[in-house]
Amino acid sequence: MRLLFKLPLLGFLLGSTAIAATCRSVPEAPSVPDATRTPDAPDTIGDLIARGREALEAGRSAEAQKIFEDAAAQDGDSLRTRTWVIRSWMDQGRINDSLNAIDALDKAGAKGPAIDYLYGMAFALKARGYMASNVGGAAVQMSLDDAVQYLDRAVHADPELARDAFLPLAEAAWYGRKLDLARPAAERAVQREPKNPDAHFMLGRVALSQFSGAKDDPARKSDADGHWETARSAFARAAELLGRPEDPARVETLARIHVDLGHTYVWKQKLDEAQREYAEAMSWKPALVDMPQIHGVLGGERFLACLESASKALAARPAAGAPEIAALTWWLGWARYDQKQYEGADEAFTAAVAKVPAYVNSWFYIALSRYHRQDYEGAVAALRRYWDESPSDLVASIGANLDLNLRILDFLAGWCSREDRNAEAAELSEIQSSVSPEVSRYWSNAGLFWRDAAAPLSKSERPEDRKQALEWLEKSWKAYSKALEIEPDNPAYLNDAAVILHYYLDRDLERAKEMYKKAAERAEIELLRKDLPADLRALYRTTLKDSKNNLAKLERGEKRE
Repeated sequence: MRLLFKLPLLGFLLGSTAIAATCRSVPEAPSVPDATRTPDAPDTIGDLIARGREALEAGRSAEAQKIFEDAAAQDGDSLRTRTWVIRSWMDQGRINDSLNAIDALDKAGAKGPAIDYLYGMAFALKARGYMASNVGGAAVQMSLDDAVQYLDRAVHADPELARDAFLPLAEAAWYGRKLDLARPAAERAVQREPKNPDAHFMLGRVALSQFSGAKDDPARKSDADGHWETARSAFARAAELLGRPEDPARVETLARIHVDLGHTYVWKQKLDEAQREYAEAMSWKPALVDMPQIHGVLGGERFLACLESASKALAARPAAGAPEIAALTWWLGWARYDQKQYEGADEAFTAAVAKVPAYVNSWFYIALSRYHRQDYEGAVAALRRYWDESPSDLVASIGANLDLNLRILDFLAGWCSREDRNAEAAELSEIQSSVSPEVSRYWSNAGLFWRDAAAPLSKSERPEDRKQALEWLEKSWKAYSKALEIEPDNPAYLNDAAVILHYYLDRDLERAKEMYKKAAERAEIELLRKDLPADLRALYRTTLKDSKNNLAKLERGEKRE
C-alpha cells in the first residue's frame, strides 16, 4: 500500500463546498450549443443550464437543482440536462443516488465527456467522504484512482463542460501521488480562478511534494528550487486571499495553509519565517497543528516563542472558543516546563484546567512545576487533586517516566512524613502502589503512614476523630495485607501487620499471635544470611526484638494504652 493515507488531508477536507467553490469567480459560462436551433433562436435550455451552473458554483446546490430540473422538463430529460440534475445532487451529499443514475445512463448507451465528468466528480466526492470519516484502505484508493481516470479524460475532451473539475482532479491526483497529473490540473485551476484560495493551496501542496521528490537529486536542483518557490508563493497567496475568515471551514483551511507554509520554510532552514507561520497556524486552529512535530523542528526555545505569540493572538480573537484557548494554553504550559520556566508553566497549566476541566493531566505538570520550585506542599496538593479527579489518568502520567516520577513521589511522601502529614504521605504511597502494585514496599509504606495518621486521633475524645482513626486503621490493615500477599515471609511486614490487629483494631488476636511468632522465626533465619544488606540486617534485628516483645505482651493480655 502506498503512503496515500498518511498524507495530511487537504482539498477533500476543505469543506462541503470545496469543489464547488473553485469556480465562484468565473464569469458565466457560454450556453452549450444546440444543433437543433437556428443561430438567431434563443436557447432557453442553455440559459437555464448556465444559470444553474452559476448557482451550483456559488454553493447553492438546492437552487441549482430546481433550475436544472426545470430545464430537464422542457428538454425531455435529455442527457444535456440530466447531466446537471445529477451533478447538483452530488453537492447535496447524494453520491450513491448520483452513481446509480450515472450507471443507468451508461447502461442506456450514454457515452462521452458528460459521463466521464459525472463519474469523476462522484468518485472524487466519494473519496472525500471516506477520508472525512477516517475510512482508509482499498475503497478510498479505488475512488481516487477512478476520479483521476474519469476527470482527466473529461477535462481534456471538454474543458468547458468540466470546468469545475480541475481542482478535484488535482486533489485526487495529489492524494494518489500522481504529481505529473496533479500539477497541470492545479495550475489550470489557479488560471481559471486566480482569486480562489483553495486553488492556490492545492498548487502549493503539489509543488511542495514535487520539491520533496527532487531536493536530494543534485541534477534536479534547479527544478527543486522552482518547485519550492512555486509552493511558497502559492501558500502565501492562498493565505492572503483568505484574509481573516470567520467561517469555521475557512478558518481550518487558513490554519492548514500556514502549517504547510511553515514546513516549506523549514526545508530551506528559514526558521524565523517558519516560526512565524507556525504561530499563525496555532492562533487560528491549534488542533490542526502537530505540536510535537513543530517542537522537534524548531527546538524548545522557538517552540515556546511560537506559543507565546499564538496564545495572545488566539485570546484576542472574538470567535475563539474555550476548548481552543485551553488547548493552546496547555501547550504553552508544556513549552514553559520544557524550558524550565516552572512558575510560568504552573500558571499556564492552572489556567488550562480551569477553563476546560478535561485537561486533567495539567495537575501532574502543576505538581512537577511546584516540585522543581521546592513548593512541596503545593506539589502534594496538585497530586491529590489529580488523584481525586482521575486516578487512572494519574497512573498513566506517572508511567510515562516511571522511575523518575516514583522517586519524586518517594521524596514527597518522606517530606509529608517529616512534616507530620501522614495521611497525605499515605495517599502518595497508595498512588505508588497503584502504579506498581507488584512492589510490596509501597503497600507497606501506605500501611505505616495510615497507622501513624490514625494514632493521635484514636486517642481523642471526639467521636468524629475516633471514627476517622478507625477508617484509616482499616486502610492500614488492608495495605499491610497486600504487602504480605507479595512477600508473605517478610518479618517486618508480619510484625507491623500484627501490631494493627493487636494494638489498634483489637481483633483476630490468635492470628496476630501467629504472625508475631512467624515474624521472629523469619527474622532469625534472615539474620543468618551472609549476604544480607546492612539496612535490612538492622531492620530485622529490630523486628526480632519487637515481635518477641509484642508476642509476650499479647500472651499476657496487654494492649495499647
